[in-house]
Amino acid sequence: YEDDIQRMVWKKWMLNVAGNPITALTGANYSAFDGDLDLQMICRKVMREFLLVSNSRGIDLTYADIDEVIDYFCGYTSGKITSMLEDVSNHRRTENEYITGELLRLGEEEGIDLPLNRALYTLMKSKEHVYLKSDEEEKRMKSDAIAIKTSVKNHMVEIEETLEHDPLLAMQIREYSLPALRELLNYAR
Repeated sequence: YEDDIQRMVWKKWMLNVAGNPITALTGANYSAFDGDLDLQMICRKVMREFLLVSNSRGIDLTYADIDEVIDYFCGYTSGKITSMLEDVSNHRRTENEYITGELLRLGEEEGIDLPLNRALYTLMKSKEHVYLKSDEEEKRMKSDAIAIKTSVKNHMVEIEETLEHDPLLAMQIREYSLPALRELLNYAR
């Protein structure tokens, strides 16, 4: 009974190793697998590599299990998406490290080369890095804009207070400085 549970866990892991990164990289939902022989072929090759590791660890998965996973993917007619595609769509960290990264670590321990899985892992890692970095840059730019806006407003308050006490300076500031500060304030919006 325990062996059956382990086998089921590994089979589910195999499904995730094949389906998650491929859908996250292509944007395909499960229903895209039905009739797309290229997607099916890539999945099959990725799962064949998975079998090398599972079998070396004493988990008896077979090509029949690969066929069942492909049938599972092709059986969807709705737009169901994988969790990794959902994470990518929402610019969140994915499970790439835990799904494919762990397989690669086990493959290394066993001395098994997994070139397709390594390629998918690297592409996912790069994709995730790009959008997370982009999101961080956008947050930094928004933060900078808020800081500029706050600074400009504070300077404008100081200038307005100064204007009340020095009419000559007030005239010069109105002529030269205030338009530039207003322009900077508009830019920071």
